[in-house]
Amino acid sequence: MFGDRLKLARKKAGYSLRGLSDALDGHVTAQTLGKYERDALMPSSGVLFLIPRDHLVREIGEARKALGYQELIQLKRMYRVSAAALLVRFKQVGVINKSTLAYAFQTFARGWRSTEPEPLEGRGEEGQHEVPRRFERLCYWALAEGLISPSKAGELLQQPRNRIEQGLRGPAEIDADYRKCQRRSTCAPSLHV
Repeated sequence: MFGDRLKLARKKAGYSLRGLSDALDGHVTAQTLGKYERDALMPSSGVLFLIPRDHLVREIGEARKALGYQELIQLKRMYRVSAAALLVRFKQVGVINKSTLAYAFQTFARGWRSTEPEPLEGRGEEGQHEVPRRFERLCYWALAEGLISPSKAGELLQQPRNRIEQGLRGPAEIDADYRKCQRRSTCAPSLHV
């Protein structure tokens, strides 16, 4: 079904497989496009959304050891994609590895395949998430990687420490590891994915 629609659209636009591949700046090879048309392969979310690798790496870093919840939510809103698709794209471009992705879907992101953690925009919030948030994202990045303390992040973002820690962890009910460490009162300050 997808393949038939792709082939029809390609021919209507007057492209050969190689021509379409060139028009997509080589993001998808002619051979892969042929597999899509024969329904031998389905495009991944990264191909469908085309979140450019260079831009994503510039926003989140080359290789990450930990990610903050608010950082993921802000990137999801920036790219206008689901949080699960964003995690998969991180793995596709090499920001996180396969085991990190599996860990994420087994712990804090386990429900994200069926239910989004937070909406892109709520009713009456149209356009509010489009304000510049790079500095805030960079603070959460530094905090998740252990480069700054929660106190320093609070100072930089002019927010109380408990709000910063909540922004790093996300809602407590989503993280089984967090609930377990709460009982022992030895919680790590970030979502180590």
